[in-house]
Amino acid sequence: MMKAMCFLGKQSFKLLEVPKPTILEATDVVGKVLRTTICGSDLHMIDGFIKTSLDVAARKPGRGFTIGHEGIIKVTEVGSSVKNFKVGDICIASCISACGEFKLMVCKQNIAGFHMLITHYTDVQKESH
Repeated sequence: MMKAMCFLGKQSFKLLEVPKPTILEATDVVGKVLRTTICGSDLHMIDGFIKTSLDVAARKPGRGFTIGHEGIIKVTEVGSSVKNFKVGDICIASCISACGEFKLMVCKQNIAGFHMLITHYTDVQKESH
C-alpha cells in the first residue's frame, strides 16, 4: 500500500492508503514520487470544472481516484519492452510530453489543447543517477 491524494468529488479530496501501482503492460514504468506540485488543472478539477473528473470520482464513492500528473519519480520497476529507462533512474513525469515523431507545436492533439491525448511519449526528459 501507499499514500495518495485522491479526488472524491467537488471540493473533496483526501490522503488515502491505496494499492501500489504494478506493471500491467510491457511498456509500463512504475516509480516512487520524490517531489510533486499542484497544477492548475488539479485546482480546476477540485473546483468541479472538469466534468469527466466528477464522473470518474462518482463511480468510486469514498475512494475517487489518485490525482497528480507532474512530479519527479525514481523508477522502481520497468516493463519488459521499456528500453529508455531502468530501475533507479530519476525522471520527470509530465502529462505534456512531446512525442518523438512530431515537434511539440506540430502535434495535432497538442495544438487542439488535448495534451493528455498525445499518443507517442518517446521524448521524455530524464536524468540517470
